[in-house]
Amino acid sequence: MGGINRVHVEPIEVFSFAVAKKCKKIILVHNHPSGELKPSNEDIEFAKNLKAAGEILKIEVLDLIIITEDDYTNIL
Repeated sequence: MGGINRVHVEPIEVFSFAVAKKCKKIILVHNHPSGELKPSNEDIEFAKNLKAAGEILKIEVLDLIIITEDDYTNIL
């Protein structure tokens, strides 16, 4: 859940489905409704934290992709 320029998600929310399904690898995606494709510092920090959480859970985070209406980019 979040607003137009900020989202607050806990790693447990991100990984709950992957853990329940016993996934070994995941790719994460989030959107930037603003159309800004460049990852923010918060996006980069969030990606690093999720990658570290995945290592603890033994779930490899292959990538975190940012999408806009017209394009996409990746962080990891």
